Amino acid sequence: MIAQLTTSIRCTSIIGQSLSIHYKFPRKICAGHQSQYFPANSAEMCTIRSFIWLLLSVVQLQAYKISVDIHEFTDCPGYKSMIDFSTLEFGISEEGNMVFNGNFTVLTTIDSPYPLYIHSQKLERGEWRETIGFKFVKNFCQTLNSVPEFWYPVMKHLKKQSCPIEKGFVGKFDNFKYGELPMILPSNFIGEWMIFAERRNVMNTKEILECVMLRTTVFEL
Repeated sequence: MIAQLTTSIRCTSIIGQSLSIHYKFPRKICAGHQSQYFPANSAEMCTIRSFIWLLLSVVQLQAYKISVDIHEFTDCPGYKSMIDFSTLEFGISEEGNMVFNGNFTVLTTIDSPYPLYIHSQKLERGEWRETIGFKFVKNFCQTLNSVPEFWYPVMKHLKKQSCPIEKGFVGKFDNFKYGELPMILPSNFIGEWMIFAERRNVMNTKEILECVMLRTTVFEL
């Protein structure tokens, strides 16, 4: 399903030739609209590709067919979570879609302004190392209705495309399909990953207030 650049990534150039599994992509992926180059769900594929590039560290030109196994979505060590994902499960359908089942619960009200910093670490030679990919969202609330963002399909499904999202809100999923696997990506994606989403202090964006973490394995098929 997932795989994840500067402060505002939408969709970006593809390295090398056009890639295809079930879709054919031109050299540029365009954000926020459909065109003659894309199938009907091009906006969804664009959000996925935005998330993929968050994980990219050092580009290698050789591409691999990969898939993803999600281990857990939990709080970060030393920080409280803004969302409880403990009852949300992830799987892969026979058609190759990422499937969500279960619920998540908002633990603290999400309201504007809401600075969000997303970054990743990859396990290299037994040590977790920060990658060069990151994404800083000055105000998460202003992006809930933005098609290129990788959370857009989820928020649209939940009919939550504006703030506030109140404490206690429960997001429910019943075989919700997100994206498509496998994907073709550079070989440096293969391995163990931790992806962090941190709510930052509005007055001091270096200060982490809350944090959730996704642990996942990207593997070659």
